[in-house]
Amino acid sequence: MPRKKEETKSKDTVFASIKLTKEEYGKLEEMKKEAEKKGIRLTFKDIINKAFQKGIELAEKEIEEIKKERKKSGKKN
Repeated sequence: MPRKKEETKSKDTVFASIKLTKEEYGKLEEMKKEAEKKGIRLTFKDIINKAFQKGIELAEKEIEEIKKERKKSGKKN
């Protein structure tokens, strides 16, 4: 019998998978254990989402800096 599709899933959500090396996976495990020691329960999804958000913020800042430099030098785009 096929499973029923969950009604709570948003149509705006896109699912993606990631590949991790053993070293990267080990770092995630360490972060998870550190959080548990502090009484915080985190999942890999929580950790990866936070890291991804930080990466986006960092990229946006770098783009703004590049735009400012180009305005000063008179280059377009």
